[in-house]
Amino acid sequence: ASKAARNYQADVTPPTLVNFEIDMDAGRMKLELSEFIKISLVDITLISIQNATMGTASYHRLTSGSTLSQTVNNTKVIEVILSDGDLNSLKDNELLALGKNSSYARFDGGAVTDMSGNMNAEVNEVNAQRASKYAGDVTVPQLEYFDLNMDEGYLSLYFSETISVENIVYSDF
Repeated sequence: ASKAARNYQADVTPPTLVNFEIDMDAGRMKLELSEFIKISLVDITLISIQNATMGTASYHRLTSGSTLSQTVNNTKVIEVILSDGDLNSLKDNELLALGKNSSYARFDGGAVTDMSGNMNAEVNEVNAQRASKYAGDVTVPQLEYFDLNMDEGYLSLYFSETISVENIVYSDF
């Protein structure tokens, strides 16, 4: 016959972020947590990337356009596929996600929930997790299409990603 446990201690420990990686070329982030989480309860909009842990850090909060690459519960590692909007916002910010030293992840409370229903505690700007691995954007922006209006005298160029207008050599056109 089976026996009942004499003592039972419920899990009351919230999950914490233990590792963070970002790949600006592939547009992906990998977040490792201290314990298994419910993937269906991850709220991406409560995750931000910032450039420092001191002073007035520049940051970008992810939008609902970014998605998770997996849908199976019982995982300690989540991979976020950054939306074009989020990725372009990160690339457009000259202070953010340029290397490990300008790539920190922070979570608002409730961004992730463990298998026992415990939500993570806030990881604020002061204790944000620095990226342990960083891959830079090495893909050259591609001209996707253009509009030419001879009546108005303007040319509009549309690229595959955010570009720095300061680096355009207009005489090359």
